Amino acid sequence: MSIAIICRYPHDKINLSEWLNNVKEPVFLFTNNNVADTYPDSLFRGKFVYDKYFSDYSLEYDIANLNKEYPINTLITYEETDIIRASIIRENLKIKGQGLKSAQAFRDKALMKDYVQKSGYKTPKFKRVDSTFDLMTFADENGFPLFIKPIDGMAALNTNKINSYGDLKKWLKENKPNNFIIETYIEGDVFHTDGIISDGELLFFTAFEYFNTTFSASDKDGMGDILINKTSQDYDEFLRYTKNILNALPTPSNCTFHLEFFRNNKGELILCEAACRTSGALVPQIVERACGISLHRESTMIHVEKDYYINPSINNKTLYGAFYKPLKNGLLEKSVKEIPFEYVVEQYIHGKEGESYNPSAYFHTYVEYIIEAPDRDTLLKRFNEVDCFIDNNTDWKIENNR
Repeated sequence: MSIAIICRYPHDKINLSEWLNNVKEPVFLFTNNNVADTYPDSLFRGKFVYDKYFSDYSLEYDIANLNKEYPINTLITYEETDIIRASIIRENLKIKGQGLKSAQAFRDKALMKDYVQKSGYKTPKFKRVDSTFDLMTFADENGFPLFIKPIDGMAALNTNKINSYGDLKKWLKENKPNNFIIETYIEGDVFHTDGIISDGELLFFTAFEYFNTTFSASDKDGMGDILINKTSQDYDEFLRYTKNILNALPTPSNCTFHLEFFRNNKGELILCEAACRTSGALVPQIVERACGISLHRESTMIHVEKDYYINPSINNKTLYGAFYKPLKNGLLEKSVKEIPFEYVVEQYIHGKEGESYNPSAYFHTYVEYIIEAPDRDTLLKRFNEVDCFIDNNTDWKIENNR
């Protein structure tokens, strides 16, 4: 039996040479040519390299033929956009793991919310969009503001807030009203939980609050994630809620997960969406610092270790938070070189002096960093201190008409 891995990430993020060092089965990697050389050839029985496998369906052809010579027992993916594709491969080649029904429930936002509502849990009011009339009827019935999202979107890409019929008409001029979902706006705070499911049981759990949100990041000059310690009064409530939502969905028996939800002004928890993959941004790094657990590693090993277990080291004395400061529309004339504060434990400066930018999503960041603090108030003060330092050491030539 063999292991097939589909991955577009480089080796410094998905450290397979360390994680799979003791795996005896032959391993085959399916990846893109821009990262293929970051993985040592000696680790794999074979590499299949594509310009962009996302749009190259000879990958399925290669996997099917490989399966004839080296029957595949395990197929591992890391990308949300690979979930449906991998489930179809598994079902056709009789490979264990997540099937199509489960994959569709986690990728189709309307289907996902149907599952959750039928189990008695709240979601925003929503409607699947297949025509202009779906949008107009929903707006007539629910008023504004509303959100329109791709039915299988991720990371708030192509998500639009609609505040009026004028906004709706403008959106319709630029978009085909098909394969979208429209939802009511929820006033309140936003949180996310992340963890590991093993053999159908919740094995590991963490909770975070959003500091700003993915949608408001550009308006509020960034967004962040703040870890919720186990001693917080929210922790147990969010743990129960997460278990209930994952049980309401056809969740894979083995996976990492990322769950987002609102707490409205009445204190009700309302699902935003769920994903059966590891969280992005700096969340995995925070989890590793706070708990000694690499979610990227576990999303691999949970499929290949026969007696899988983890031993997290929960740190409730230190609070961690990450912040993502976005690029601006314009020329970066002066860039911050380094954030000098000791409490900044990780920092990544992506903006380059002399470069012009036109960011289109919250994750197109200028600077992102992780800070530590003894409590939430101190954490927020440090966020502000770092933000002021970055602003005072940065010069943008803003171009409003780009």
